[in-house]
Amino acid sequence: MGGYTYLTYSFAVGAGLGILYFGGLWGTVKRLPHVRFPSLLSVGSYLARIGMLMLGFYLVMDQRWMPLLVCLVGFLMARFWMVRRLGQTGGDSDDHQS
Repeated sequence: MGGYTYLTYSFAVGAGLGILYFGGLWGTVKRLPHVRFPSLLSVGSYLARIGMLMLGFYLVMDQRWMPLLVCLVGFLMARFWMVRRLGQTGGDSDDHQS
């Protein structure tokens, strides 16, 4: 892939990784009160999310720093988007009673 095309791809992958990472974190936090071993869920979820993230960063990097940097920017933008989106809705509407 050429220069800007690969950087666009790197940004999109970073955004996707961010959505998966922070979506998984959100899902884990929502499930914690309902599981028998919350510490096992927390550690298992963290290891799965960080492993997926590091593998994604490594594959996108392709031994160059610029795609990694662009991927990280996409990841952080996904974080800001998810915080804003989940903050506006108050998270999950199932938690609120009328």
